[in-house]
Amino acid sequence: MKKIYIAVIALQMFLVSCNDWLEPNIEDEITTDQMYQSGDGYRAVLNGLYKAMGKSPLYGRELSFGFLDCLSQQYKLDEKAMPTYFNAACFQYQNKDVRAVLDGIWLTAYNIIASANDLIQHGEQASPEVFKDGESERDLIVGEAYACRALMHFEMLRLFGPAPDTKGMGEKVNVPYVSSFPTVQPEANLTMEAFLNKCIEDLRKGQKLVASTDTTEDGLKRIKTVTERFYSTEGNLYSGRGYHLNYYAIEALLARVYLYAGKYEDAARSAKYICELGGEYTPYFNDAQFWMLEGVSDWNKKDGLRLPYSLIFAVNNKDVFEESDISSYFPVDSRGSGGEQPGGDGEITTSQLLVIDRGDIFNQRINGDESMQDYRSTLLIYNVGGAIPVSGKWYASTDAAIRAKNLFMLPVLRVSEMSYIQAEVSARNGDYETATRILNQLRNNRGIWDPIGETEGNPIQIASWEDFVRELVADARREWISEGQLFYLYKRLGPKVKLITGEVRTLKREEITIPVPEDQRF
Repeated sequence: MKKIYIAVIALQMFLVSCNDWLEPNIEDEITTDQMYQSGDGYRAVLNGLYKAMGKSPLYGRELSFGFLDCLSQQYKLDEKAMPTYFNAACFQYQNKDVRAVLDGIWLTAYNIIASANDLIQHGEQASPEVFKDGESERDLIVGEAYACRALMHFEMLRLFGPAPDTKGMGEKVNVPYVSSFPTVQPEANLTMEAFLNKCIEDLRKGQKLVASTDTTEDGLKRIKTVTERFYSTEGNLYSGRGYHLNYYAIEALLARVYLYAGKYEDAARSAKYICELGGEYTPYFNDAQFWMLEGVSDWNKKDGLRLPYSLIFAVNNKDVFEESDISSYFPVDSRGSGGEQPGGDGEITTSQLLVIDRGDIFNQRINGDESMQDYRSTLLIYNVGGAIPVSGKWYASTDAAIRAKNLFMLPVLRVSEMSYIQAEVSARNGDYETATRILNQLRNNRGIWDPIGETEGNPIQIASWEDFVRELVADARREWISEGQLFYLYKRLGPKVKLITGEVRTLKREEITIPVPEDQRF
């Protein structure tokens, strides 16, 4: 391990004004000691962690619509126009361009980890008097840093580690867990179980620290509505808590990690807690809010393309359009979608599009083509040039205000995943009735079937574990279009996958276990 553990993000590039938590304010270079002389410095460092997550190597592209969705075979890729992504879809991990993408993911994540460790160490030693709100503010910042550290480690394990298997949790992984800064000897060659336990330990520690802020009456108000969660304009540490690993986001992340670790009952309990927040009629995270997209034919006027009501945690990058070259992958032209891309000339090169295999994704094994029913098709896919389907989640409206609300919000955790987790645990326990009910309710929320019987529809039926895996994967292919989560479902459950070559089979071990960068191996 030659370089990643002595690197810290250039924090001065992520400094923020006290008046706006998300606006960068580049200052003169300052030393680390100067940075940590005030609460403003601590907040700036924490904001730097989240801003780095939103860059193109991570959730700004490669861990969302880019590299990971290519691995999950979601696109029809042109080999000549998009050789890097085509080679990724063919699992050519030694290809130099593919390796460059993987190296960027690894280094960005571990730089975030290094900075989180630096922040934790300074924060735990700092006097509460350094912070405007004293001990509670210090705990909030340090708690979020612990959660950021756990999230980045877990992402690296999911990508570069072997597939999880409760029978093989003793298998060693090539992904190091780094919990101090600077460090020359990170904790390496951990077993899968030990690594995941460290993630869980960090998340629980972080959650305990942020609880005094997020679980109060004021804390609940800041999280219970989508306006407070993502669109609050107070511009401080306590606003826009949906862009922070708050208490509830950490609980949802714990559900994801518990599931990966084979701690199924813990996973179901955490997922249920998130789904039931606020009660049946006023849930904090609403899974059925597609109404805001209905009846709006002009894509430039569509608000809520990221379905913010269902988002538990997202990162924000107001420069993602330029940094991640969105117009190359999801262009907008007047023929198909009501206006030209901001700054574009309206010309479309179709070979460079990330084209969705709509017919395959929305074909249900018994009910057939559901593309005209499912809101994820009718409301969240648009046709470039009138005929070429691409993900509408990345549509960049020419209206600056709508574009800001849609494009700059980068999803990491959704409440639908919490429903998937509960359904999976039920199926693992042989309760296929509950698993079926959960998936059918989710389908109902997306316009496919009404379980109350008020309209005719197409409910699915599950009678075995094999049925469940097939139906879960089929739905997740629709739910996670351009969000980078599907590959991990393939890795965990081992379903048969239709490859870019047309072959249908289970992915091989060497295809789901991505080699770590050569100069980072032990």
